[in-house]
Amino acid sequence: MEFKVGGLPCWLQDPQRHVCACGAEMAFLCEIPECTEFARRPGRADQRHDSYGESYVLLLGNAVHLLACPEHCHPAAVWPVPQN
Repeated sequence: MEFKVGGLPCWLQDPQRHVCACGAEMAFLCEIPECTEFARRPGRADQRHDSYGESYVLLLGNAVHLLACPEHCHPAAVWPVPQN
């Protein structure tokens, strides 16, 4: 799996559908591959229970699909779907 923005998701497990609080079906936004590391700024706390050292990972290193509300009902209307 690679980073992917838009289009159709490449599900690792069964596809998942989610509905926003406003009632709209969440749309695929992007995929983040498993064990993707994000650099930690100097002086910031280590991520608990990890072995990545100078980096952070999302959702225990699982692949993550981000779904967003197509109605733009709220700027934070995004749902992470971890898969392994």
